[in-house]
Amino acid sequence: MWARALPENVLVIDLDRKHGKNGVAEFERLQGCAVEQYLAPKVQTGTAGIHVYTDQMGQDYKNTRDVIAPGIDTRAEGGYVIIPSGDGLYHWLTSPDTALPAASAWAAPALRQATDHGPRAEARAFQGQSAFGNAILAKACAAIAAAAAGEQEDTLSLKSLIVGHFVGGGVLDKEPAIAALVAAGFQMKNFDTKNPWTPAGVEKKVKKCVERGMKDPRDGSELTRASLEDFYAYMPQHSYIYIPTREHWPASSIDGKFRKVGKVKASKWLDQNRAVNQMTWAPGEEMLIHNRVMTEGGWIEKEGIIFNLYRPAIVEPGDATRAGRWLEHVHRLFGEDAEHIVKWFAQRVQHPEVKINHALVLGSEKQGIGKDVMLEPVKRTIGPWNFGEVNPQQVLGRFNGFFKRVILRINEARDLGDTSRYQFYDHMKTYIASPPDVLRVDEKNTKEYSILNCVGIIITTNYKTTGIYLPAEDRRHYVAWSNLAPGDFSEGYWNSFCQWYEVEGFNHVAAYLREYDISAFDPKAPPPKTRAFWDIVDANRAPEDAELADALDALGNPEATTIRHVINHSPPAFAQWLQEKRNRREIPHRFEKCGYVQIRSPDRQDGLWRVCGVRQMIYVLSTLSCKDQIIAAKKLIQDEEGPDDLGL
Repeated sequence: MWARALPENVLVIDLDRKHGKNGVAEFERLQGCAVEQYLAPKVQTGTAGIHVYTDQMGQDYKNTRDVIAPGIDTRAEGGYVIIPSGDGLYHWLTSPDTALPAASAWAAPALRQATDHGPRAEARAFQGQSAFGNAILAKACAAIAAAAAGEQEDTLSLKSLIVGHFVGGGVLDKEPAIAALVAAGFQMKNFDTKNPWTPAGVEKKVKKCVERGMKDPRDGSELTRASLEDFYAYMPQHSYIYIPTREHWPASSIDGKFRKVGKVKASKWLDQNRAVNQMTWAPGEEMLIHNRVMTEGGWIEKEGIIFNLYRPAIVEPGDATRAGRWLEHVHRLFGEDAEHIVKWFAQRVQHPEVKINHALVLGSEKQGIGKDVMLEPVKRTIGPWNFGEVNPQQVLGRFNGFFKRVILRINEARDLGDTSRYQFYDHMKTYIASPPDVLRVDEKNTKEYSILNCVGIIITTNYKTTGIYLPAEDRRHYVAWSNLAPGDFSEGYWNSFCQWYEVEGFNHVAAYLREYDISAFDPKAPPPKTRAFWDIVDANRAPEDAELADALDALGNPEATTIRHVINHSPPAFAQWLQEKRNRREIPHRFEKCGYVQIRSPDRQDGLWRVCGVRQMIYVLSTLSCKDQIIAAKKLIQDEEGPDDLGL
């Protein structure tokens, strides 16, 4: 590709899709048809935008940015565009020989006014030593020509400085680059009529900044290092978000890394020119979210800019029809459960912004059967940075930044002890399903902030009977179990499989998951209860559950009861178990399994009821309404103590 200045009769409508703007959607709104239906020479840009070539029809248009609508810029005489040359970043969507249509009436805000005519110079084409250099220069010139009021001096300085870096690195020739920058500077509108831009003033500033940039030469490899345009100022914490990794830099690091912009420190320049009010993690949204704020209750309309920490995947899909080897592996591992597993994966790939309200539990008695191998292309497809791995102890800890993931895998869920298993199950309810629609993220050295609850949970385990806890009424887990062992795979199976991944398999699986029809898959519906699900439920049925059920049967399954009543109707061994202090935290769970829940006294701060002079908890049938539960508790006290004392 190479950059060139535009002839005087051409107006290019530049439709951007970045920084929270969608110029394509605005074009279709204004034009009344899809951009694909609009007959004109069109170019796909390197950032998924579109250049639409039109005829000025004798009118005098100017270079603008967001004047017509957000995301719609114009490039006219003196402006620069990149011409495709087969390198893949820019390419023609239609033939370049397509007849130019007349510029649309809605482009009138881009017409040059009398006040726009300031000092001008002949716009000149340029072609430097490389297509890369031309693209750098074209981008700089376009930004300068369209700079808004109050931003012109900073834009002219910064862009000239950047170009100077590449002049110093031998990517661009000095004199043609300066000439192009000066010509672009002459296209800036004179907003200040008392102190207008002069040819000498523009040329002096350009030369000074280019020569300063040459002292820090760059040849393109520096794009892997940070530049000021790689940062946004996060005002709530006065730190600076590094776009490629989403990490936070302090002001001292910014000022230590970058020179001043004019007379302004780099950190202050970011505060003034690239500031965001909030940050969140929201799949499906642009990197910069405009005029909305994320609260604990969700989105609200509010002026400002939010930085979206979510980064979409970058994968070049292959051929979906050639993903059969991976599908065979999934079916080999999990048999009849494979279809549901693949649908779950496809939903995460196609709609990461939609919460899936159940977790996958993937288990096997033996390690080394290829669960990790099965997940690897899924990780690549959603983006490795959107796939997290933690253990149960981390999940139960304070810091929870790992929930900013499209898929979070909780590894090796195993015997945590009865109390910890219940705690883990209760703790995960918030994260496996929504509501809540918004989660609060607590990360070390960062203020808490709100994100969308879009994480999909996968739990892997090699322990069916001593792993996770699942009650019979659970509606948040789909359990798939494999009975394979490492010996079931032939020698060389894994090397061959992984080689296929690297050569072509990853791309084919990505294409398959993106194209898989999930129209009949409801991510909000409770999942089917598999045979493995019931195996885990049955494994969690402790002997004490049956003994408690027997005691309640002996009591006649009353609407309300206490532990003391149960003890009096239990065998000696179970009665002793109920009285041991170490078992007290388990007792409420045992009652729940038998259909009873605790009811707090509404008149006592500690929630305990006074029965026969002893403070204790009352258990009532969970099927009763709240009102009837309280009535049942009071009736129990009345039966125990008489009508004049309800234990209140």
